[in-house]
Amino acid sequence: MTGTTTADNSIKCIDALFKTIPMTIPLSDVGRESAFTCRVWVKQAVIVLAENGIVKCLDVDALEREIIEFGNENEPNILKGLLYKLHFSSHST
Repeated sequence: MTGTTTADNSIKCIDALFKTIPMTIPLSDVGRESAFTCRVWVKQAVIVLAENGIVKCLDVDALEREIIEFGNENEPNILKGLLYKLHFSSHST
Protein backbone atom coordinates (compact mmCIF):
# COMPACT_ATOMS: atom_id res chain seq x y z
CA MET A 1 0.00 0.00 0.00
CA THR A 2 1.33 3.42 -0.88
CA GLY A 3 0.30 6.86 0.19
CA THR A 4 1.66 10.07 1.59
CA THR A 5 2.20 10.56 5.25
CA THR A 6 1.89 13.74 7.25
CA ALA A 7 5.69 13.89 7.24
CA ASP A 8 5.73 13.64 3.44
CA ASN A 9 3.23 16.47 3.21
CA SER A 10 5.21 18.57 5.67
CA ILE A 11 8.43 18.08 3.75
CA LYS A 12 6.69 18.96 0.49
CA CYS A 13 5.13 22.03 2.08
CA ILE A 14 8.42 23.25 3.51
CA ASP A 15 10.19 22.54 0.22
CA ALA A 16 7.57 24.59 -1.63
CA LEU A 17 7.92 27.44 0.86
CA PHE A 18 11.72 27.43 0.56
CA LYS A 19 11.47 27.63 -3.22
CA THR A 20 9.68 30.98 -2.83
CA ILE A 21 12.69 32.58 -1.13
CA PRO A 22 14.50 34.81 -3.63
CA MET A 23 18.26 34.50 -3.89
CA THR A 24 18.73 38.20 -3.22
CA ILE A 25 19.23 40.45 -0.23
CA PRO A 26 15.76 41.25 1.16
CA LEU A 27 14.77 44.91 1.22
CA SER A 28 14.80 44.84 5.03
CA ASP A 29 18.51 43.94 4.97
CA VAL A 30 19.72 46.25 2.19
CA GLY A 31 22.45 48.39 3.73
CA ARG A 32 23.04 45.84 6.50
CA GLU A 33 24.22 43.05 4.22
CA SER A 34 26.94 43.54 1.62
CA ALA A 35 26.19 40.32 -0.27
CA PHE A 36 23.64 37.54 -0.50
CA THR A 37 24.96 34.60 1.54
CA CYS A 38 23.64 31.35 2.96
CA ARG A 39 23.26 33.17 6.29
CA VAL A 40 20.96 35.73 4.65
CA TRP A 41 18.95 32.90 3.05
CA VAL A 42 18.61 31.03 6.37
CA LYS A 43 17.25 34.15 8.07
CA GLN A 44 14.66 34.45 5.30
CA ALA A 45 13.85 30.75 5.65
CA VAL A 46 13.18 31.20 9.37
CA ILE A 47 10.92 34.17 8.60
CA VAL A 48 8.98 32.16 6.00
CA LEU A 49 8.61 29.22 8.40
CA ALA A 50 7.40 31.56 11.16
CA GLU A 51 4.92 33.31 8.86
CA ASN A 52 3.45 29.90 8.03
CA GLY A 53 3.20 28.71 11.63
CA ILE A 54 5.85 26.02 11.30
CA VAL A 55 8.26 27.56 13.79
CA LYS A 56 7.92 30.38 16.28
CA CYS A 57 10.45 33.18 16.03
CA LEU A 58 9.58 36.74 16.96
CA ASP A 59 13.04 38.24 16.28
CA VAL A 60 15.16 36.65 13.56
CA ASP A 61 18.01 39.10 14.23
CA ALA A 62 18.15 38.05 17.89
CA LEU A 63 18.14 34.41 16.78
CA GLU A 64 21.03 35.13 14.41
CA ARG A 65 23.05 36.80 17.19
CA GLU A 66 22.35 33.84 19.49
CA ILE A 67 23.47 31.33 16.85
CA ILE A 68 26.67 33.26 16.07
CA GLU A 69 27.51 33.57 19.77
CA PHE A 70 26.89 29.86 20.35
CA GLY A 71 29.00 28.95 17.32
CA ASN A 72 31.86 31.18 18.40
CA GLU A 73 31.83 29.75 21.93
CA ASN A 74 31.90 26.18 20.65
CA GLU A 75 34.30 26.60 17.72
CA PRO A 76 37.43 25.52 19.66
CA ASN A 77 35.86 22.20 20.64
CA ILE A 78 34.52 21.57 17.14
CA LEU A 79 37.96 22.22 15.64
CA LYS A 80 39.40 19.67 18.08
CA GLY A 81 36.83 17.12 16.92
CA LEU A 82 35.02 17.05 20.26
CA LEU A 83 31.32 16.35 20.50
CA TYR A 84 28.89 19.08 19.70
CA LYS A 85 26.44 20.54 22.20
CA LEU A 86 22.70 20.63 21.77
CA HIS A 87 21.31 24.13 22.17
CA PHE A 88 17.71 25.21 22.62
CA SER A 89 17.15 28.75 21.42
CA SER A 90 15.57 31.34 23.62
CA HIS A 91 14.41 33.15 20.46
CA SER A 92 12.57 30.40 18.57
CA THR A 93 10.71 27.15 19.02
